[in-house]
Amino acid sequence: MIGQEEMKAQVRDLWRLCFSADSEEFVDLYFRMRYTEQINSAVVEDGKVIAALQRIPYPMTFAGDVVPTAYISGACTHPDFRGKGVMRSLLAEAHRQMYREGVVLSTLIPAEESLRLYYDRSGYALCFQQDEKLLTGKCLFVDKYSSFLRFSEIDSDKFLSDEVWNFFYEQQRKRPCALLHTREDMQAVLADWIMSGGHVWAAFSAETPVGVAFCLGTGEDLQVRELLASDPQTENQLEVFLLRHYGADRLLRRFPSGGNGEFRGMARVIHVQSLLALWSRLHPQPLNIRVTGDDTFPENNGDFRVEEGSCCRIQAVTPNVDRVYDIRQLPAFLFAGQYPFMNLMMD
Repeated sequence: MIGQEEMKAQVRDLWRLCFSADSEEFVDLYFRMRYTEQINSAVVEDGKVIAALQRIPYPMTFAGDVVPTAYISGACTHPDFRGKGVMRSLLAEAHRQMYREGVVLSTLIPAEESLRLYYDRSGYALCFQQDEKLLTGKCLFVDKYSSFLRFSEIDSDKFLSDEVWNFFYEQQRKRPCALLHTREDMQAVLADWIMSGGHVWAAFSAETPVGVAFCLGTGEDLQVRELLASDPQTENQLEVFLLRHYGADRLLRRFPSGGNGEFRGMARVIHVQSLLALWSRLHPQPLNIRVTGDDTFPENNGDFRVEEGSCCRIQAVTPNVDRVYDIRQLPAFLFAGQYPFMNLMMD
């Protein structure tokens, strides 16, 4: 058993070893603003941390509600212990802890393509997509409305003030299926964004926030990783302003996908019955669903009856079910047509 400070120090040392490309400034920020004892999961052998990950809480919009999820961050194993099932066991334990905490879904972003198959073995499936659109000045229009808007670059303190934060949070909540940044989480996101050379702008009508944008200038191209606005007209004028302000030829914008975007994140169902109940709010027709293949949670396997916003386990053997899904197939079924989205994840 090792103490809290020793645990944090060892997890940090393991991070440096496994993620050597990360700057010391980023590592300092992460362990100052994101890491906590409560969200850390680790494997300790002979007093040494040999694997670790953090379970960062994220609310998520789904079926007209906000549900608790957790995002796996910093998953790493000491090189001497790789290929021995250490991380897979740690993921299973992290999932069990999520279940105890009432989390219904786990998410992550694979650091590289080869890891997709690895996480698939722990029940994850590709789920979150994004589109990127390239805009030029020719794509955008300008009208007199822009004269009524004031554009201001803002720091983290201004962003987190009640007026701007409340606007940002309510706008992101309008997305039907997306991870939501909490105020606490945004403190770390903003610090990382600004440290990486990014800028945050806000559009005001009188003194009321009507738009925010996270942008990063790279030569002729301006990357806009997030843009939320009160209406399409404000959205357009904010894009025009950013192009002109930075003298960029092109604006590359990240959007929630309409279904044909690039897969970016993976999801693993933690609590089947809760998510099926939410799904049935969107699809009230009665349905018998069989779930299989969950080695971590036997209670997730079995037959379920979903109907009008409720889900109950069918105790008797059901000879005929309407659908059969492996635990890895469930995210595609649950979120079909919802276009799950994650953004600004410090990845």
